[in-house]
Amino acid sequence: RGVVASKGERAMLDINFMLVVSLAVLAGMIFHQIWYAPRMFGDEWMKLAHVSKTNAAKGRENKFLITCFSLFALATTLFTIITWAGAKTALTGVLVGIWIGCGVAGITLMLPFLWEGRPVRLFLITAGHQIISIIIMCALMAHAIGKFSLPAG
Repeated sequence: RGVVASKGERAMLDINFMLVVSLAVLAGMIFHQIWYAPRMFGDEWMKLAHVSKTNAAKGRENKFLITCFSLFALATTLFTIITWAGAKTALTGVLVGIWIGCGVAGITLMLPFLWEGRPVRLFLITAGHQIISIIIMCALMAHAIGKFSLPAG
């Protein structure tokens, strides 16, 4: 048949794409809630970032929507990179996630912390969240791509 997918294959890819990306967004949201729970790193993050509980609660609904949209954009980007990399197992997804998380998110976050003189512990909490979130999302999507036999690219 060549490289061009049929209408039915494109429709299935669209459905599977939306399902996989939506699951990754949900996983990212759940992980975010766990990571920033008061007993995990939430209270310490608020103290180090100088964020009061009152300020954190302001505009919570808008922040939630923006977070969902941001995670959707991230998951879509990660999905594209995963398919380009040919990752089709959770392990290969983890490896892609480590490269993206550490090489892009970690380094990008490190530079402002370095120059703004923010506490190292705050960097570790923030970057750790981003890196682990990316790894989880990549592992989940790569596994789903392999499970659903989604075409790469």
